[in-house]
Amino acid sequence: MIRIELDEPTLSRTRIAISPLGELVCGLYLLRRHAEAPWPYTSWAVRAREVLRTEPATAPLALYFQLPSRSPDFLDPVPETALPTFAEQLDRLRATPAEVIAEQFATYHPDGDLPEFLRPFRDDRQAALDRLAGGLAANQRWQGTLEMIMLAPRRPVLVVLPITAATALTGTYALLATLLWGRLIYGIRLDFAHPLRFLAAALACVAGLGMFGLLLASTFVLIRNANALANPLDYPIWLLSGMLVPVSVLPS
Repeated sequence: MIRIELDEPTLSRTRIAISPLGELVCGLYLLRRHAEAPWPYTSWAVRAREVLRTEPATAPLALYFQLPSRSPDFLDPVPETALPTFAEQLDRLRATPAEVIAEQFATYHPDGDLPEFLRPFRDDRQAALDRLAGGLAANQRWQGTLEMIMLAPRRPVLVVLPITAATALTGTYALLATLLWGRLIYGIRLDFAHPLRFLAAALACVAGLGMFGLLLASTFVLIRNANALANPLDYPIWLLSGMLVPVSVLPS
């Protein structure tokens, strides 16, 4: 566990941001430091090394394997927003001003003796930045993660809400279709003695099942095989609702 203690003035000046580009750069540093990456990155490292070795478009990324421990920040810029996309960060990398590069070179290499792999950023800034951004994008594309990164990060509600809405619409269709063919094919009539009470009970049932679903959802986060726990919990609901046996045969 890592514990960081901050006083109030420092905390008020602190912000947290997610950086897809930073994660990619850290992954390259991991490959540089470890001949065999530790678990759980072992299989990813094998694939990443294969991509870097066989895909010419990723050649500019060799830069990150040559950087010293202290290197210019423009090669891994700090996010300007809390939730930047990978594309936004690549655009920002490409648009790094010449004066920013010159200032950082003067800070990290005050003697003016730039390593060979950094000189293109001084001599032909835009071409060097474009090659680097292209290499970063190509690395993710060949690993099969570019599509996911281009979609992330997004607010969880934007991901979960369409899935939830689709599930709800599917369930509503199944309910209405069952009532319809029950009436047309089997002649089942719906006769509510107390329609308003039925509506209130139906809404309460939907709310209760929704809360029960949230409870089950939490187990999927904590337990890998939570479906083995969820299935037994579903059966009492099916039994009491009359899906397995008619309600009339249940004990009163």
